[in-house]
Amino acid sequence: PKTLAKWYEVRQHCPTIIRYANMRDIEVDLVAAVMMQESGGWSGAESVAGAQGAMQVMPFHSCSSWDPVENIDCGTKILAEHVHQDGVEAGLAAYNAGTRGRDELGNGWDFAEAVLAIYGKIQEASQ
Repeated sequence: PKTLAKWYEVRQHCPTIIRYANMRDIEVDLVAAVMMQESGGWSGAESVAGAQGAMQVMPFHSCSSWDPVENIDCGTKILAEHVHQDGVEAGLAAYNAGTRGRDELGNGWDFAEAVLAIYGKIQEASQ
């Protein structure tokens, strides 16, 4: 039930996810999986580290915003840059921990694994 509630939150953002995922040539389901893992789709989410909104964008990013549409725009931009540069798994790890944090500290890999598991479930449900 808790997962279904979160999925409902993510689904409300589908038009925005589709818009920015297509604009940045990144899979819609991957963006949805990141959002599911990051915030459960809750636009008001804030992490202990200060990450904001549904995509959990850090405030030091120039595009960071609490506005749900701007937050998804920014998050998909950052995610697409990492995925296009490093591939899906490494790109997800970098989205979570930054390129340096992923490489030097080993952070982000658990996040990538969790997102890929959610992505797989989305793909299964779509068939």
